[in-house]
Amino acid sequence: MRKSIIFALVVMCIGIVGCQSICAQSLTDEQEKEIKEQAKAEAKRLQEENWVYQGPDSLEAALYNYYVKTAEGQAFKAVPQTVTDAHSVMRGEAEARTKAEVAFAREMRAVISSKIDALKGGEEVNVESKTVERKITAELNGTVVKYFTLYKEERPRNYTVCVYFASPNLDSPTNSDLISKAVEKELEQAKKIDESADSE
Repeated sequence: MRKSIIFALVVMCIGIVGCQSICAQSLTDEQEKEIKEQAKAEAKRLQEENWVYQGPDSLEAALYNYYVKTAEGQAFKAVPQTVTDAHSVMRGEAEARTKAEVAFAREMRAVISSKIDALKGGEEVNVESKTVERKITAELNGTVVKYFTLYKEERPRNYTVCVYFASPNLDSPTNSDLISKAVEKELEQAKKIDESADSE
């Protein structure tokens, strides 16, 4: 029993290391160079504009990490949100999160509705997009993720706050497939309900 547990842990560790190396190789040298230059230029611009950054790494490093994680084709995409006239940085962050989550929910509803229409193929099947949305949201890891915050104190107790969020890229193959499968399953259940109602 102990040997099997150790073996399972070794396999799991190999899987994690393998995934990390694949993720690291997903960007070409040219893309990585472009992202480094973009992060450096953006950090310089933001510092010149007197944005305040309080993080464990440099602003350039934070931007680089954010750009890498949200590059084209990745599972997450960049969704920075800016709030003006916030009474505190914390309140600004809370408002920014609400904006990011509302925007993501709207996007998801639009994608789900589009897939439902496509998969129904003209059939009269009653499917609730909200039901599919709840199921997918529960499966998407993290949903809207905060990376870091920048802020400016415009005047006493008045802040402009910019929060760098990332939300699942619904166009990525993994997430698109997840939505399609959830919609297909819901359509199948709806058809069964309709069939059983007709037979009564």
